[in-house]
Amino acid sequence: MSGKPNDASEVVVATSSINSYGSNRSLTHRGSVNSPSSSDLPDDIAEDAQSQNENSQTASFPGTRLHFASLLIFALLFYTGVIAIALATSQYIYARYAAEVGIEDAGRNTDSSQCKGVSNATQDLRRRAAIAQERSAKLSLYTSLAQGIPSLFSVFLLSAFSDRWGRKTSMFVPWCTTFVSFVIHVLVVLLDLPLEWLILSSLVSGLGGSFASMLASVFAMVADMTAPSSRALYIGIAEAVFTVCISVSELTVGVWIRTRGFREPVIAFAVVMTLSIVPFLCFVPETSPGSLRRRQLGIVSAEPLTWRRFTDLLSGTMRLFNSNWRRAKILISLIVAFFFLSLSFLAFGVNTLYLLGLPFCWNAEKLGYFIAASSVADQIVFVLVLGLLRSRVTDTFLASIGLASSAVQNAVFGVAFLFPPPFDDITLYLSRVAGLLSKLPSTMLRAMLSKSVTATEQGAAFGAVAFIQVFASLFAGTVTNAVYAGTVASFQGFVFFVLALWIVLSAVCVGCYSHFKRRYGRQAVVIEIDGKDNDGYEGLV
Repeated sequence: MSGKPNDASEVVVATSSINSYGSNRSLTHRGSVNSPSSSDLPDDIAEDAQSQNENSQTASFPGTRLHFASLLIFALLFYTGVIAIALATSQYIYARYAAEVGIEDAGRNTDSSQCKGVSNATQDLRRRAAIAQERSAKLSLYTSLAQGIPSLFSVFLLSAFSDRWGRKTSMFVPWCTTFVSFVIHVLVVLLDLPLEWLILSSLVSGLGGSFASMLASVFAMVADMTAPSSRALYIGIAEAVFTVCISVSELTVGVWIRTRGFREPVIAFAVVMTLSIVPFLCFVPETSPGSLRRRQLGIVSAEPLTWRRFTDLLSGTMRLFNSNWRRAKILISLIVAFFFLSLSFLAFGVNTLYLLGLPFCWNAEKLGYFIAASSVADQIVFVLVLGLLRSRVTDTFLASIGLASSAVQNAVFGVAFLFPPPFDDITLYLSRVAGLLSKLPSTMLRAMLSKSVTATEQGAAFGAVAFIQVFASLFAGTVTNAVYAGTVASFQGFVFFVLALWIVLSAVCVGCYSHFKRRYGRQAVVIEIDGKDNDGYEGLV
């Protein structure tokens, strides 16, 4: 990253910034080749052909440290608010349903001895606790569907458009819908409105792409600002910010709920999310190569959104998979791996229900300390491993050991309820020790994907990942809540073995990626334009 800002006239779009399977090298030109006329190509490809920068070490937007720091501050405020509200909502739903069946609110319970251990719990108490958890799981399922279904469409559109219209536009839309969603959340908690209003809140959030659309744009901005050689590091830094958000949210929400109830933390974190608009509007730059190119050409007005332009914009995402079948196999392997990984990581609502209910009966404060400490430990190990091994081993190896760590963690977590106190809690802690490398896979998969596409395809690539994340969250929320509701009375840890199986399938996909990479090598690096190979350039695209 540059130490000082460049003038707009000096910004050169690095559409040919290509990294071949993790090795950083410049594009090379093979002989004299007559490139197709720009008038014969789709708009995006014609503009790509006019790119002048052939240095793979160059970022498409030479951002400064201030730009990157501003983006991180925005992400910190936004995701702290979003994650905190999500965690508080999960506990709030359980507290409301628990009160309906006559169980003391586990979130504010400071003495959980009334249900600590199966031997100390009456049959009636176990039955009522199971009813509360089953109702909570079903409502979580409905909110997941309400948010996930519209997000499938909006995240795809916003991410595809960001390469042309700009990253900030695709970020502002989900910010607005999240703000409206938070207003509904606050009203539900303040006025004790029916819990079904949370379904409406989730629907509004989903119309803007929810967290996945914002996540895609943030990572696309990071890719715009960084060279391929350092991209994994900066993506790791961005993910570290999300870890901080989780830690702060979990720790603060847990203590706050136990001491003051739900109203104050929900309002406070809604305000935190709202404040994120300040660094976003004032300091976060536009980094999209397409938007910068239009600005350089003096095009300041928006193009009318005709059907032809609409389909042209969407075709940018489709070209990731139909421009070169060899590259398509590599990208599909990565995206499917990310799908199965996301399934396991997006089921955190089940974790909360698991720990709040029998036999653990954790209160909100203990739950907050547990997840916050886990997140901090994960991040420390992540930074150490990435710093020590990044230049010594492949991205594939780091992703693989992280997946193995995650699978073991879920398996141990799922059998913790079988042990009597205090060994049940000890088993939970041991599961987190086993999962200390679980932060590696998502970072490495994003870095591997970003290095496999050009600078003008970053938005489309991360948009494809965001689409998969939304679909995964929809699928995960539906399946895990249904599985948990159906097995909580018989073997309540069964759902975590399902999560472990999904991680194993993700590892299989990473193995397929490694196989295709070795098999095709440089055969997968030929750019195809309108179905024809353009042999004038080499490099993984």
